[in-house]
Amino acid sequence: MKRLLSAVLASWTILAGAQEPILRFGVFADAQYDRDTTENRLHRHYALSRDWLSEAIGTFNDCDLAFTVSLGDLIDRSIDCFGDIRPVLQSSRAPILYVYGNHDYPKPYVKAVQQRVFKEIGQDDAYRSAVYGNVRIILLNTNELSTYSCTPGTKNYQLASLTYEMAKKAHRPNAKHYNGSVSKKQLKWLDRELRKAERKGQKAIVMGHAPIAPDSATATEMNAPAIREVLHSHEKTVLAYFSGHEHKGGLEMLGSIPCLTFLGMCEGTQNRYAIVSVYGNGIKVQGFGDQESYDFFKEQ
Repeated sequence: MKRLLSAVLASWTILAGAQEPILRFGVFADAQYDRDTTENRLHRHYALSRDWLSEAIGTFNDCDLAFTVSLGDLIDRSIDCFGDIRPVLQSSRAPILYVYGNHDYPKPYVKAVQQRVFKEIGQDDAYRSAVYGNVRIILLNTNELSTYSCTPGTKNYQLASLTYEMAKKAHRPNAKHYNGSVSKKQLKWLDRELRKAERKGQKAIVMGHAPIAPDSATATEMNAPAIREVLHSHEKTVLAYFSGHEHKGGLEMLGSIPCLTFLGMCEGTQNRYAIVSVYGNGIKVQGFGDQESYDFFKEQ
């Protein structure tokens, strides 16, 4: 492993023209850990993902990373499973930023139960941003308006239900109860964050649990076009959009912005995670196991 990491780091230096990255961080998606050892019809290895998560964090610990991002769905269904993976998460030398996924909301939704999840993870599901070096990391809550994350009878639940019914009536592939959408308030916040980045000469990477493209997929965010519109209006600033949710992964380009969906850790015959290196004009994604590697650089 040490030899592999040395080779990986050396290749980054060569491919980036000996330029040092501004920022490096780890990424994994959809561990969906559960004690159930049965492989279901979707070939998900719920129990094995704890070992794979431990392996990924071990790799991250061997590198000088600013942070690691979980792109959602740490557990599959039971809050009790946090007790099993808590020591693994706590072994990370770098802080872990959490994007919530649909499986991180126990069903049926009960606010008091959800607060237990927030306490276990140590972070709520509010959308947020942070600046590392000259890079603004923006974490969206793509579950904000959904039937699984809102209390029945509330305004947000009614909006989520209406969005779902409209999508279903229009025969859209993503008319699924496991998908959500973002509010107009969050869209305005995203636009302000990107404008702030532009004023300060920063680059931005935006992340959310759900993909925002293509519209033909079943796991795409319900109001993905609205998110894409905001990102496209700041195309020179946004280096990438990262997501999970769709376990088979995928890549769609929004102009010069790569919308990269990472493979789900709970599936496949090998582990799936990555280390991202950020440069002034692009990013390098070094995949491990089944996860592909990518280079995305904008013209200067």
